[in-house]
Amino acid sequence: LLNYGISIAKGKYIARMDNDDISLPCRFKLQYSFLEKNLDYIMVGSNVKTIDHNDKVLGGKWYEKMDYNTLYALLQFTNCIVHPSVMLRKRDLPVDLYKEEYYPAEDYELWGRLAKTKKIYNLPEVLFYYRKHSLNASFKQIILQRSAEKEIFRKNLLDLGLEFNENDLNFHQGIKNGEILFTDENINLLIGWLEKILYANNIKNIYNQKSLKNAISIHILNLF
Repeated sequence: LLNYGISIAKGKYIARMDNDDISLPCRFKLQYSFLEKNLDYIMVGSNVKTIDHNDKVLGGKWYEKMDYNTLYALLQFTNCIVHPSVMLRKRDLPVDLYKEEYYPAEDYELWGRLAKTKKIYNLPEVLFYYRKHSLNASFKQIILQRSAEKEIFRKNLLDLGLEFNENDLNFHQGIKNGEILFTDENINLLIGWLEKILYANNIKNIYNQKSLKNAISIHILNLF
């Protein structure tokens, strides 16, 4: 449905949101202005707050201002862009936009694919309230989400030219999802794993090496 809707849209830009979420009044103006001034960018998101069915703020997802290279590298570790917060430049979008095999994490796969050839950005302002309710987190949905996310991690690590096994992949995903206790042993495993990623990137040069180091720091800090 998303692909079809976008294919028949006539506008210059595509703005995403779900029907029970809230966009702040300045959201579209700021995102439109950004894309109009930055023609080399294909997409812009924003920081968000999560709310419940009564509009009570539960938390959110926000990052300090970061450049494209750091944002691209951070996608190796986590989906740092909230899907319904984005605005996209329609003319630059690929034909095979959302891929069904990555449902319900197809947005995460798309961000990484777009960022390989086009610039993406996240406005540091909170411009969007994402509603969190039981339908967001059904057990079946969580299983599907984790499975799709795992395949995206696998794809990203293979693109990096990294040699890894299933335990490595589970560790990579487990760190992101807060499922790994930070014991001395696991901290040493994490350091070794991150060094492998940096070494592989230094050879393959997928990401700017300095930006990858920045992304690792941001990712680790956001785990606490």
